[in-house]
Parts: sequence; C-alpha cells; structure tokens
Amino acid sequence: MSHNAPHRASAMALLGRFILNDYKLIRRDRFLVMMAAMGLLIAVLMRYLLPWANVYLADVQLLPGDATDNHLSHYYPMLVSYIGLLQSGLLAGAIFGFVFLDEKDGHTLEAIRVTPVPFSSFMAARLIVPTVISWVLSIIMIVIMGEALISFWQLLIIAASASLFAPTVVLFYAIAADNKVQGFAMAKFVAIAGWIVIGAWFLPEPYQWLCALFPPFLAHKAYWMAEAGMNGWWKILVASFLYQSAVILLMHRYFLSGLQK
Repeated sequence: MSHNAPHRASAMALLGRFILNDYKLIRRDRFLVMMAAMGLLIAVLMRYLLPWANVYLADVQLLPGDATDNHLSHYYPMLVSYIGLLQSGLLAGAIFGFVFLDEKDGHTLEAIRVTPVPFSSFMAARLIVPTVISWVLSIIMIVIMGEALISFWQLLIIAASASLFAPTVVLFYAIAADNKVQGFAMAKFVAIAGWIVIGAWFLPEPYQWLCALFPPFLAHKAYWMAEAGMNGWWKILVASFLYQSAVILLMHRYFLSGLQK
C-alpha cells in the first residue's frame, strides 16, 4: 500500500466531516435553505416564462419594435447563461460564504488553526464543495430551462469553468465581511456586479472584452460563442479557467495573510 494512502483516507474523512457539518449549519438556517431552493425555482419559472414572454412581447410590438428588430429569443443565450451559470455560482458561493461568516464570527477559524486538523483541508472543503454544487446546479438549471442549449459535453466543461465563480464569492465574503450583517451588505454589491454579464452582451467588440476583467465573464462569452456555433470558444474557455484560478489563488493568499496578522 502506498505511504500516501492513509493521508488520502484521512483527508477524505476530514472532508466528509466538514461537509456533514456544513449540511447541519445550512439546514438550521431557513434563509440558507431558501437560497438553496431558489435556483431550481427560477429555472422552472424561466422554462415557461421565456417562451410566453417571447410571444407576448412580439404581440405588443416591443420585441421586435421601434428600438430593435430582435425577438426576445435573440437574447436567450445571455439570459440563460446569466441565470444558469452566474446565479448558480452566486447562490452556492453566498450559501457557503455565510457559513464561513458564521464560523468567522464565532472564532471557529482560530480554533481550527490550533487543532490537529490541517487548515488547508478546511479551506479545501470551503472552496471545493461550493464549486461542485455550483457546477451541478448550473447544468440542471440550464437543462430545465431548455432554451439556447448547447451540446451536453460543451455544457459540462463550460459550466465547470463558470462554477469557479462560487469559490470567488466565498473568498470575497471571507475577505470583505466579518459577520452576517456585513455579509448582507456585500451581497448587494456582488449581485450588482453580476449585471456586468448582461451589460457585456450589448457592448460591441472590442469593447466587450473590457468586461473580461470580471472573472466569470469569459465563461459566459464561451457559452455565447458555443451556442452560436462560433469557432474558438474553447480558447476563451481555457483563458477563463486560467484567469479565474489565478484570481482564486490570489484571494486565498490574501485571506490567509489577513488571518496571520
């Protein structure tokens, strides 16, 4: 047996305990439970609302209308990626960000640092679990909505890139807030920042690429390109993985440096 096998088993056991503890914390908080259910509810509503709105807006001559020749369906890729990719990361990140703030406010982080539990394992759980949840949730939400769909294998990898927004949100809460009260104030800022994706849709290139400074944007751009059948979407996706990973690494290091002060 490999010498690393006991260490891997121990790490998996620690990860399992962290996940179980997170589940108990989230279950006791009705607000967090509501947030967890919100994503699926939004997707179900959009499945019926988007086709209805597309017909209704055409009937009343708004889309298309005097301002544009486009039907609402023209904007489906933007709406689906915003709801499915961005909101899933925002929800998962906010849920675990608030769990993190509970532990931060309760001095759990300081307690963990003086126990035999490796702090790196704790942080891995805090960042990996919301990433996986966001990835799965985004796929489910987009499939439920059923509009502007791309091939399933494309959806899998683009959603994986978009899911990196979740640990970014967790770290943002961890860095910018000390408790849930401050966290709620930060939540408004994060939600507003998400509108960058919608605004970017209406910007012509090359100005649209300025929005790439917002970490999740490139994953959305890759989705739009894949849905339109454009070549090169995978290059944008690679850039998305690299850029978001670098942002997460820098934020993680900044957070750890703050704990050591």
